Amino acid sequence: MAGKHIQVYESFFGERICELTGAPHCDVHHIDARGQGGRKSMDFIENLMGLCRDAHNFYGDKKQYKQWLKEWHLQYMEHRTPMYIKLPDDPVFQEYLNYKYGTI
Repeated sequence: MAGKHIQVYESFFGERICELTGAPHCDVHHIDARGQGGRKSMDFIENLMGLCRDAHNFYGDKKQYKQWLKEWHLQYMEHRTPMYIKLPDDPVFQEYLNYKYGTI
């Protein structure tokens, strides 16, 4: 059985794709971490973001990206278009692409 955070995310979006890359079967990332105890109070849709494994490894739990992730997620909740389509030239997204593919 999927965790509560996955159920909340899938209930809202209907599927799990990376909000940045459009990759299917993504992780559900807590933008503000639940902490070691796994506080369920952090399982609300505004705090849950779909990220592919590579993006999750790059952005997840890094303070310098937290506000950027929050802002992008709120936009994604409205338009449901992955960043690679909507804002491909975003400088923070370009950092991830450079990390994954080398300088582009």
